[in-house]
Amino acid sequence: MIGLGISSYICLWIKNLLNYLIPDYYLWNASSEHTMIIEQINITSDAEDGNKLLVSGRSLESILDRKDYIGGRRFLSGNLQEAIRAMLYENIINPSIVERRIDNFVFHESMDEQITSLTINAQYTGDNLYDVICTLCEKNNIGFKIILNEAKRVCIQFICRC
Repeated sequence: MIGLGISSYICLWIKNLLNYLIPDYYLWNASSEHTMIIEQINITSDAEDGNKLLVSGRSLESILDRKDYIGGRRFLSGNLQEAIRAMLYENIINPSIVERRIDNFVFHESMDEQITSLTINAQYTGDNLYDVICTLCEKNNIGFKIILNEAKRVCIQFICRC
């Protein structure tokens, strides 16, 4: 690399990296099942520490925080897992407003009896989807995670915290 100093090389490297680090894109590490959504990218430079690239964001679960529950007044009763599946279908998987759809989002049905036996009897009106699902999970002592599955599809899974 004649004529290309280390500072220039770092700048080219960061510039090339920024082609892939785009807000609202996913950041995934092969050694973890967790995926992040890029929200901010900052480049800093100082004489002592050199150049730094700070990429920040939230976990993939936060994708639900971007969705309001728009079904008007909605009564949910019966099986908890089926009720959550219905909310996800109405708001993410197959919503009436096509622009709200997330094409690669799938629901992973739990076969764990501690999850499949849970029931719900509740009403929601314009609530945030993330808040509703978190509240239901906490109330029933279960958790959830959203990961990229083997087919690189966004997949929600429920886990018993017993």
